[in-house]
Amino acid sequence: MLRQRYRPIQLLGRGRFGKTFLAIDQDIPSQPRCAVKQFHFYDPNPEFFDKALELFRQEAVRLDELGKHPQIPRLLAAFEQESLIYLVQ
Repeated sequence: MLRQRYRPIQLLGRGRFGKTFLAIDQDIPSQPRCAVKQFHFYDPNPEFFDKALELFRQEAVRLDELGKHPQIPRLLAAFEQESLIYLVQ
């Protein structure tokens, strides 16, 4: 369970910097499905992680600003949990 709200149900894909899951938003009565992108960085240098986290936050802000464009998935949440960072769309 992510953020005590999103329950991953299926791995959709994986790449060098993370995984994408199909998930259910259990806070909404209809329990809609959403995509959860999990980013991970395997570098012992804390500066690398700090920079990656900064870029992640910038991307989340840009997605939020773009808002309701039909060609861009809507940002539902952006958060950190257990040293991993997530975008929910």
